[in-house]
Amino acid sequence: LVNSVSFSYDGKLVATASCDQTARLWCAESGAQVRIFRGHTHWVGSVVFSNTSTRLLTASNDSTARVWDVASGDELLCLRGHTSRVFSASFSSDNQLIATGSKDNTVRLWDAQTGIKLRTLNGHTNWVMSVCFSTDNTRLASGSYDKNVRLWDLRHLRQGRLV
Repeated sequence: LVNSVSFSYDGKLVATASCDQTARLWCAESGAQVRIFRGHTHWVGSVVFSNTSTRLLTASNDSTARVWDVASGDELLCLRGHTSRVFSASFSSDNQLIATGSKDNTVRLWDAQTGIKLRTLNGHTNWVMSVCFSTDNTRLASGSYDKNVRLWDLRHLRQGRLV
């Protein structure tokens, strides 16, 4: 079962996230498998490339998100801190931040280079299913089973405004 797919920014590669605890890299032209990323201990629900396509970000039911080197397949960072499933993860467009959304009802911000947790954003009252940065990296949107989208002002890290 494939849970998520993502194209590299040059369109040459496709990444998939699967219930077999792996992410996989495929050649978009030939369909050949290029690499398998192993390390998660439960299904992988989300996969996305950095905008340079040199790193891959996965989110898993094992309560972690992981950053991988696309060229080598090496795990670069393991983001631990959520207390339940991580449903969604996103790189900021400058590749400096990572956001994750979880079944623990929180959004977390991480330093994308070091993996250090910078902030936990509270406000949702149910699972956070999706996160994404604005293209100018000043805002973060999060969508939840609480039927709300919150917009977080990252310039001041204020409470998310309901949409």
